[in-house]
Amino acid sequence: MLNITIAICNILRGFLVFSFLGLTILFIYLQFDKSLFDKGTFNFEINSGGYSLVSKWKDNSVEDYSQIFKLSKIKTTSLYIIYLKLTGILVVLFLCVKEFLKVIKSVKQVETFGLGNVKSFRRLGVFILIYAFLTSYYYIGFEQGGISKISISFVPLFFSADFVCNGRNI
Repeated sequence: MLNITIAICNILRGFLVFSFLGLTILFIYLQFDKSLFDKGTFNFEINSGGYSLVSKWKDNSVEDYSQIFKLSKIKTTSLYIIYLKLTGILVVLFLCVKEFLKVIKSVKQVETFGLGNVKSFRRLGVFILIYAFLTSYYYIGFEQGGISKISISFVPLFFSADFVCNGRNI
């Protein structure tokens, strides 16, 4: 069973690396040509399962938000911010899987309650806290408007606090 978990973790790490490469290719492509995405619009979900505050704005010259929230109309600075944020999320997830894999390998070697696992659980807690921070806010500026959202999801914060505070007891 542990070998299956290790294999799944390795596959997940590979998937995260390929996701980063795909995201980078898409980001580079969008620098040259956004017209391929003219037909699509963004659909922003208001409720995220926690507390949320959403703010939308637009120029008075445009009547409908669907005219504004198009990928082809995103400002370049917003595109860079989105890319850096998604890259940060992928890096944090990769590091989480890496730490989890360390714990699983130590369990396989029957070193379950060692100091290394305590440090790994604390690192996992910090990574989950960073993930919660990265996913709690977004801002997208468009040519004729924009949207920003702040949301607090309590599930990652609960797990982070549990890992950091009770790392030795887990």
